[in-house]
Amino acid sequence: MTDYRKLFDLTGRKALVLGAGSGIGKASAEALAALGAETHCADLDLAHAEVTAAAIRGAGGKAAASRADASSGAEIAALVARAKAALGRIDIAVTTPGINIRKLVLNYSEDEFDRIVDLNLKGTFFFFREVGRLMVLQKGGSIIASSSVRATTIEPGLAVYGATKAAISLLVKGFAAEVGAAGVRVNAIAPGIIETPLFVLARNGAALDAESKLDAEIARCLAGFERGGTSQARHSYFERLVWYEKMRQEIHGIPAPHRRSRR
Repeated sequence: MTDYRKLFDLTGRKALVLGAGSGIGKASAEALAALGAETHCADLDLAHAEVTAAAIRGAGGKAAASRADASSGAEIAALVARAKAALGRIDIAVTTPGINIRKLVLNYSEDEFDRIVDLNLKGTFFFFREVGRLMVLQKGGSIIASSSVRATTIEPGLAVYGATKAAISLLVKGFAAEVGAAGVRVNAIAPGIIETPLFVLARNGAALDAESKLDAEIARCLAGFERGGTSQARHSYFERLVWYEKMRQEIHGIPAPHRRSRR
């Protein structure tokens, strides 16, 4: 049987993971460490980064943690310098931080737009620039960014987020062409829906918004039902109440009751 551990053995390699405090970044740091790489875990939330590093050390790996704001060029430069000083070199660099504000373009403020672009796109650019400079001097390394399926598949409320992810994909291609001759590889992952803290916040926010709207509709239907009127009108209100209750159950993940088909 193939020894897959040998195919992906990273023993002796040095890795930097930005966004290692949670979600995909945390999983990336843990995976790299499990395959043998000494891993520097960085995150905006230092406490979370330290938890990840501690878990790696608890499993027998080597890891340290530090804080960095992915949207700050100065902090990314300082992070890369710290990681280089601690590790000696950086063979693998992964960046995953991202944010979405799920709103229609017509409803976006300039500040909200800037927040998305500054973290998702400019943050990736800062990471590429600082890590890339080091890896070109080293004559080798692998850089991995986080794009998304939303770079190509979109829906209302994701236009700005999707635009940054599409830009990351093109930035990866262009940067790879620039540093490839120095032995540096640049790639991106494009995850689908994964239960990260960002997804949970978005899901819960959507659920709360949907439930508040349901509450308003239910109150309106109850008022209409209690006002009386024709039997047809009351029946219509009743059917809508039943439908709204089914929607509420779906929001909370309550399975619909099994019904036998009539014969």
